Amino acid sequence: MRSLEEIRSQITEADGETYPGKSVVDYINSPAFEASKGLALDYILEIEKASLLMLSRQKILSEAETSLLAAALCRFPVDEMRAMAYDRDYAEDMFFAVERKLDELSAGRASDLHLGRSRNDMMRTVDKMLVRHQFLALFDALTDLIETLLAMARRYSALLMPGYTHSQQAQPLTLGHYLLGLTEILFRDLERLKLEFGIVQLCPMGAGALTTTSFPIDRKMLSDLLGFDGLLLNSCGAVSSSDALTGTASAVAVLCGNLGRFVMQLHVWSSVEYGILRPGRAYVGISSMMPQKRNPSTLEHVRCGLSECVGSAVSVLLMNHNTEYEGNIDLVHSHQTLQELLRKAAGNITLLRNICATMDFDEKLLRERAENSFAVMTDFADFLVQREHLPYRQAHTVASRIVDACITERKGVKDLDETLLVSVFSRVTGRPPSFAYGEALEALDAEACVRKHAAPGGTSPEAVEDMLTRQAAAYKCHRDWLVRIKDIIEKQKDVLNNEVSSLNI
Repeated sequence: MRSLEEIRSQITEADGETYPGKSVVDYINSPAFEASKGLALDYILEIEKASLLMLSRQKILSEAETSLLAAALCRFPVDEMRAMAYDRDYAEDMFFAVERKLDELSAGRASDLHLGRSRNDMMRTVDKMLVRHQFLALFDALTDLIETLLAMARRYSALLMPGYTHSQQAQPLTLGHYLLGLTEILFRDLERLKLEFGIVQLCPMGAGALTTTSFPIDRKMLSDLLGFDGLLLNSCGAVSSSDALTGTASAVAVLCGNLGRFVMQLHVWSSVEYGILRPGRAYVGISSMMPQKRNPSTLEHVRCGLSECVGSAVSVLLMNHNTEYEGNIDLVHSHQTLQELLRKAAGNITLLRNICATMDFDEKLLRERAENSFAVMTDFADFLVQREHLPYRQAHTVASRIVDACITERKGVKDLDETLLVSVFSRVTGRPPSFAYGEALEALDAEACVRKHAAPGGTSPEAVEDMLTRQAAAYKCHRDWLVRIKDIIEKQKDVLNNEVSSLNI
């Protein structure tokens, strides 16, 4: 076994004695540099441009300095930077690589863009812009899914089916009513996500390393130029807070948990034993050995993917648990994990939307099960209370014992004859019923039961139509909001580029 001195000598020889060591380069800096060649590089350059405009308007930079830096930014070789391999002798990270390249283009004046700012506030802003981008993609995917589910709810608004609790037939409803229950949850998820997006949309720029700066900067101008809604005002909190990370991760975890339950339901319904739905063939795998198999494999992928998202959300929470309230590397890793979480969530939601849009329900089977199941017995007990003036618990007992008798005699609800009905009622109550057999049959009709549930949120056609109308309006509101936010951000980017170009004289 080697001594510690021998091990240390070997590592020092390989890694060197200056930062970043080779293992730091291999495992941290080089992968991070590669990852930053996409949108992160674009956002760094947007911040450089916003900084230039603000410093110029605040007279912190002279006209000559402004013109020189504007020309450098307009000539910045983005494609060359994206093709560049990581070189620790050139720059530690993308932030310094951009500054060095701008130095080469501006006769060594790129550091003037650094006046009044730090890598801390700048990279926290880049991270927020990256999260914002993934957030908007998630909003796109989720509103598309809601649109699809609402279209399904409209199509199947009158399709009878048995509702389930504890995986047992419970009460009759319609498939449209069932789906509207899910979309109502997803609208609440949208509201949670929009609340967290509002925090993401607070800009840290101008906070500096920790305490702002003695230069007369305009933080609001920076925020506006970068498409944010306002400032993270306290400079310490701007570079140290993590609630935008943990809040967003928590909201996404709730969303994925809600969708995971629905996906599980679809998976069960696609089994031969349930036989309720058939996913589109584009999303169904086959067995390499068993020719009869039609595996809902894409649903399984989505179910696992949503669970992975919940796990990633927990990772974000754990990375921020018991860390110092200050700027640290934990925030960097948390942002990276959150961005990947948002990307995965959007992808799985898109897959789920595609599956939902193309699957078929066995409408005949659903209706038959609703009409010949004992799911109507709650309404029958209500009928006994209203018609026979029984206490509800006694009416419940009558209905329950009718079910027991039918099961013993292997009868469905449509096989319920007058003799059995009168016999059970008389045994429980000690008297014959006053209702006619025809009245009882009407009370046991699934479609009639559904029509009677007219309370707000109920299963009646009027209640379902009301929910469809309300949710269609809510969908339009959320979609309009999304279009407006994306439009503001894109237009502000154009303004930024045009104004910097106008300074290149």
